[in-house]
Amino acid sequence: MEFHKDERNKKDSLHADLKVLEYGGANIWWKDTEADVLKGNATYVKTLKELSTISNGVFSPSNITESWKTDEGPIEITFQLNNKNLKIVPKYLEDYLDMNVLKQINKMLSNTDNRYEMVAAFDQSAVVLWINSETKAALIRRGWGFAW
Repeated sequence: MEFHKDERNKKDSLHADLKVLEYGGANIWWKDTEADVLKGNATYVKTLKELSTISNGVFSPSNITESWKTDEGPIEITFQLNNKNLKIVPKYLEDYLDMNVLKQINKMLSNTDNRYEMVAAFDQSAVVLWINSETKAALIRRGWGFAW
């Protein structure tokens, strides 16, 4: 019984922290991952554009295209970044976003200490922060969990 109360308090604290970050202008992207990811919807194009807004211009892809072989993938997202043609390959997850594409994007970012970090899932939404390792460590000490 006491364990449940502690877990609820921890989740409430996380939500409060997230709201403070979100309304304080922090570099945060918080969306539902059930996002009508379907062939022809260009959901990943929209998502990459949104994610670029929290990176202070570091991740600013252009000419983003989303292509599907069939209605169930494979999916390829191509774009230009720093005069390079790049590609990420999300997994088909029905109409959900594959947030593991952030790992692929992070590998492309060599000119910054910051990375996209995703808070450990607490529902079907994704909370993505643009932070450095020092900030991530401080949040972990505060009790935050991260997806990777």
